[in-house]
Amino acid sequence: MSALALECDFATAKTSWRRIVLTLVVCAIPLSAWSLYVQYRFPVNGSGNGLGNVTWPLFGLLDHLKTCLNGLRSGNFDGRYSMGLLAVLGFTVQISVLWRVRRLDSPWWRIGAIYSLLFLILSPWVWTGYWAACRALLPMTVAFNLLLPGQRNFRPLWVLGNLTLLHGLWRFL
Repeated sequence: MSALALECDFATAKTSWRRIVLTLVVCAIPLSAWSLYVQYRFPVNGSGNGLGNVTWPLFGLLDHLKTCLNGLRSGNFDGRYSMGLLAVLGFTVQISVLWRVRRLDSPWWRIGAIYSLLFLILSPWVWTGYWAACRALLPMTVAFNLLLPGQRNFRPLWVLGNLTLLHGLWRFL
């Protein structure tokens, strides 16, 4: 996904579309090779086709929020539920800042924008261990942190936007 965002710079210049397509194909080769290796090495047990990582927009997120709120309501303040809610808050801040800033000429903004769309379609399977969602959306977090300096309210936005990192600190300590 990021290769497409980076390649958009070339699309604005007088460059042949063949070069753009070739670049994207070259970027896809390692991912395809890795996917084939993983599929060969760890065959699917027949229960799915790998499409369980995405779903209809907001379905996975709403399911995750419901699970976290039910867990907290029942008195389970385990990191899975509390940190899961903080991660959603952090991602929401990241997305709001990215879309408020809108720098189409910045490859990092385009990467963050693409991953903000991925945020909307992550399935409950990915949110089950919300740290998997944090890994999947890491490029958006990097884009947020690179584009944030110089913004009004830098410090509060930086703290709120990086709530996704609290789980790592919590586990480390």
